[in-house]
Amino acid sequence: MEKATRYFWENSEFPNQVGFVSPDGEATARRWHEVFGAGPFFEVINDFDYALHHGQKVGMKLHAYYACKGDFIVEIVQPLCDDPSFYTEYNDVSKPGMNHIHCVVSDLEEACAAAERLGYEVITAAYVNAANAQEKADVVKADLGATGYTKGKMSFAVVAMPDLGALVQFVEPISNKLYQYIKAQSQGWDGVTDVVRPLLG
Repeated sequence: MEKATRYFWENSEFPNQVGFVSPDGEATARRWHEVFGAGPFFEVINDFDYALHHGQKVGMKLHAYYACKGDFIVEIVQPLCDDPSFYTEYNDVSKPGMNHIHCVVSDLEEACAAAERLGYEVITAAYVNAANAQEKADVVKADLGATGYTKGKMSFAVVAMPDLGALVQFVEPISNKLYQYIKAQSQGWDGVTDVVRPLLG
């Protein structure tokens, strides 16, 4: 049990991203910029082959907006699918709200198993859409083949930790490529030009 507990913290970056959900992702991104100066926001469609939500196969497609604020990434998600999800389960998606925090783990399957040993439920697991993943990888210079991040691979998992009052999304280190890219783009930004811009060209 002690080893399983430590797994969540050893060699992890936690949290390096805070996720929000919104019915109008761009408007919420622009408001984050107005209030906190976060930006620029990079918008992209995140598409997945499918997700398992409480064991049921569902669709998952998201309009996502990412920006740096200090050392953190702010993620704002606008769901593009009406299927049940950890967004619809934990938020009123008709208005903006905080949804989850990120934890980078070395192996998603092992992280999910460790969470279950601790009595937590893995409520959602989403699986890679290879074409969509490759488009993003080309921009942030990530080598998907070297990491096995291909069709059939788990892309992320969401664990409900009610005793901590949190949803935690596990991602693997390849996600840091996006973080590094967005942070690099924010350095030297004038704070005005193209507050919201496309990630893919």
